[in-house]
Amino acid sequence: GPATYNIGTIHGGISRNTVPDRCVFQIAKRWLPGDSPQAIRAEIEAAIRAVQPEANVSVVHEPEFDLIPHPPLEISRQHRLTRSLSGVVRMMINRRPVVRGMAAFTDAALLQAAGIPSIIFGPGSIGLAHSDEEHVPLSELHAAARVYATLALLLCGPYPFSFFKEEE
Repeated sequence: GPATYNIGTIHGGISRNTVPDRCVFQIAKRWLPGDSPQAIRAEIEAAIRAVQPEANVSVVHEPEFDLIPHPPLEISRQHRLTRSLSGVVRMMINRRPVVRGMAAFTDAALLQAAGIPSIIFGPGSIGLAHSDEEHVPLSELHAAARVYATLALLLCGPYPFSFFKEEE
């Protein structure tokens, strides 16, 4: 899907009846493969100038943000991990898995940046994540545990085996 932007903080002004001398806001972008900090900065500057050409704009990259890298996660549909997980989901849950991007950041991107192929799969609804209503049905938790165990045996077991037909 598309990259997402979030204005996380906004600061400006000293009172409601005074025109502020500045407005400072922090933007976070969930970047996609192929993006770079330089391209993101140029994109933000162009968007601001398109709305307010004469504005005195300064886009500042915050070095502290780099203390924890936030790279995008990308894995091929043909990667062994993707194909194996898809096959296990079809076999264990009897459902064709949906392989797609996700507009969120997870530690999987950090693992992949360290050279560990990673994929995101789990029970529950991403729409409920980090909300007051976040929950996971036990039936989905049990099904996911069975998928994880089967996938681990398939990928890491003492002998190679294939008990499902992988997608072409």
